[in-house]
Amino acid sequence: MLKYKIYKKNFKEAFFDINKYYQKEGYGIVNFIYFASLISNNLHKENNINKKYLNTLFTSNFLLPDGIALQKYFQKKYKISLNNINGTDFLPYFLQNIDKKNTQIYIYGSDQETLMKCKNKIENDFGIQVFYYKNGYEKLNAKNIKIGNKKNKILLVGRGTPLQENRIYENRKYLIKKGFLTFGVGGLIGFLGGSEKRAPKIIRKIKLEWAYRFLQNPKKNRKKVYYSLYILKYIFYK
Repeated sequence: MLKYKIYKKNFKEAFFDINKYYQKEGYGIVNFIYFASLISNNLHKENNINKKYLNTLFTSNFLLPDGIALQKYFQKKYKISLNNINGTDFLPYFLQNIDKKNTQIYIYGSDQETLMKCKNKIENDFGIQVFYYKNGYEKLNAKNIKIGNKKNKILLVGRGTPLQENRIYENRKYLIKKGFLTFGVGGLIGFLGGSEKRAPKIIRKIKLEWAYRFLQNPKKNRKKVYYSLYILKYIFYK
C-alpha cells in the first residue's frame, strides 16, 4: 500500500537519503505523488485502480509526497504525518546542493523553446552543464541517450502525471543500466523555462499557489484542482 511506500522524512533528509542511495547503488528513480493524481487514478479505492500507474509508483526508489491536500488525506485516513516535499521547490534545492563539478543534467519534456530556456537557466543559476535535452513530444528511448563523462547523471522527466511516470517505467531497465538518477518533475521544466510562472512568495506562504496556477492557466489546471477539492470529503466527513 502507498502508506508504506511514501517517504515520511523531511525536505533536507530527502536530499541526503536520495543522494546517498544514488552514490551507493549507481542509479535511482524518484517520483512525486500529489492528492489529485491519487484520486484521478483511483488509488484511494480498492477497485478500478490504475494498476499501471500504481506499478510505476511502487518501482520508484523514492516516492515523495507533494502538496498539502495529500498531507491532510494521510493524516485523516491513516493518522500519518507527511512533509510537503513538492518538486518545484525540492529539485532546485537538490541541484543547488549536489556536487556540481561531477554532475551533468539530462532533460526530457516540454517543447524545444522551453527546453533551451530551461537549459540556460540551469547552467546559469546552478552552474551545472546540461549535456542532453529532448523534446517531450517525441518518444523517450533511454537506450539511445548519449552519456557524458561526469559521475552524476541526473535525468529530469517532465510530461505530467501519469505519462511521465509511465515513460520512466518503460525505460527503467536502461535508466538503471546507464546510471541515471531520474526524477519525474511535472511542471518544473516549464517554470525554469519561463512558460509557467510561480506564484508570488506571499501566495505560496499561505498555501494558495494551486489557486494562482489555476487562474493563470485554467484549461491546463482545472482537472487537477477538481480532483484536489475531493479532499473536502475527508476533512468534513468521516
